[in-house]
Amino acid sequence: MGRKTEQNMRTYHRYLGFFLAGIMAVYAISGIVLTFRNTDFYKRKYQLKKSLM
Repeated sequence: MGRKTEQNMRTYHRYLGFFLAGIMAVYAISGIVLTFRNTDFYKRKYQLKKSLM
C-alpha cells in the first residue's frame, strides 16, 4: 500500500470511529432516559364495588 492509501485509510477509520461513537452515545442516553422515565402510562386507578345481594 502506498503512503496516500494508508493516509486515506487512517482518515476513514478516524471519521467512522467518530460517527460510531456518536451513535453509541445517542443509544446510551436514550436507554438511560427510557429506564428512568415515569411508567404510569398503563396504570389506571379504578374502584370495584361488589354487593352480596
